[in-house]
Amino acid sequence: MQRSTNWARKIGAAGLANGFAKALREGLNLRAEARNIAVVTAASEARGGDPGVHLPVVYPAISSERVLVMEGLISVCRPLYGRRWTQT
Repeated sequence: MQRSTNWARKIGAAGLANGFAKALREGLNLRAEARNIAVVTAASEARGGDPGVHLPVVYPAISSERVLVMEGLISVCRPLYGRRWTQT
């Protein structure tokens, strides 16, 4: 497209597409997500944690770039600061 249209050349369509593809590949790397969870967990623990927030344990030994294995969490809806969430 960049070779055949002026507008694509002007905006650098090939570079944009390559940048998007790289960001997408990085975003789909679940090892990076596991590292992000570890960083957030460490930061939370360093500040004393929050009893209302539970961060899942990641199992890196059985995780990979394409599979992220974490402990299962049960969702519990609780009032936030004395208010209840309502569906609109």
